[in-house]
Amino acid sequence: MSSAALDLSAADLRAEVERLRAELQASRIQLAKVTAIARDQAKAIAEMTDECPPWAPTVGYVYWQWSEARRGERSWYDAWKKVRYLVSFFGDLKAPMLTTQRWDQFRAFRRTQVTKFGGPPCDHTLNMELQRAKEMLGFGVERSFLKFNPLTPAKAVKTRSQRETKLSADDIEKLLIAADDVTDLRLCDGDDDGRRAAVLKAFVLVCFDSMARFNETRHLRRDRVKSDGTYELLGSETKSGRSRIIVLTPRTLEALARVPPVVGSPYYFVNPETMELLGESRIRDWFRRACKLSGVDQKATPKDRRVRIHDCRSGGASLADEQGARASAIRTTLGHANLSTTEKYLRADITGNAREIATIIQAATDLRWGPRRAARSTANKKKRAT
Repeated sequence: MSSAALDLSAADLRAEVERLRAELQASRIQLAKVTAIARDQAKAIAEMTDECPPWAPTVGYVYWQWSEARRGERSWYDAWKKVRYLVSFFGDLKAPMLTTQRWDQFRAFRRTQVTKFGGPPCDHTLNMELQRAKEMLGFGVERSFLKFNPLTPAKAVKTRSQRETKLSADDIEKLLIAADDVTDLRLCDGDDDGRRAAVLKAFVLVCFDSMARFNETRHLRRDRVKSDGTYELLGSETKSGRSRIIVLTPRTLEALARVPPVVGSPYYFVNPETMELLGESRIRDWFRRACKLSGVDQKATPKDRRVRIHDCRSGGASLADEQGARASAIRTTLGHANLSTTEKYLRADITGNAREIATIIQAATDLRWGPRRAARSTANKKKRAT
């Protein structure tokens, strides 16, 4: 065989090798594409058909793990109240099966229940329960109990959460008078020591005069009240996490002085039997009794249904606004970051505001146009006579 034939065969061989390599590379790329498509299809099929494997935890199990991690926190009691009905209703259900449709069924069931106030829970309460349920299932996703949160697509019902009830200074006086009749019903007439009445009066005045929040008032300490009535709320005691200063009025200081101290506790509102802070439910029950005895509940709008302790805080802000207080000062006292939030608390008299604006407009109109028109008509008459 000649050298030319050998060279030709070697060139053909190299070309054939390059062609085979190109085909192999193309086959690898095609195989990778097919593999990716198959993997995506398998994942989609698994998500559609295997959302709830046999080993998926139940709602009760997720709640148990969540409660063990959250128990002891300040907000745990509120979280427990918001999820207890859901856990009772769907405790044995697999957590991945708690879908939006299941939540709609649960919400319809809750609307048939009657609360201690004589009616079904409002939409705002159900929205809070949905929020806590999402938080609980989200904990399961973070701890790898669940692959996804099935309640993520669930939406809250649109509500108008802003309250409209306004408490005036006269209403607060009625509550203070009715507080004298808030006694221990387990005792005979005349055996009550008056501690409940003193505690309730002081609590209402702190919320109204100083516009403090409920838990800020409940954690009030004797050793931090200064002689001029100023009191510093630490960041750990406020809702926003920022410290602020409130001022206790003279009548509030007098009411606080009438609260019998408990030896060994620096707080005002303490249960002398357990040496612990008075529970939220107990204080609210005392306030509800005072509202019924004083008839203040008649001031509640049909939407609000009843008066709450928080209305004392907004009532104080509204009174300060009516007396000409600066909006920025009211915002600082309330502990708000934005004036838009403060505006929700200012429930001024709509009729009084309208009359005040009409008076201002009338005075400005008379001052600007009234004298000028009279002078102009007099000058025109003189001109015609001349």
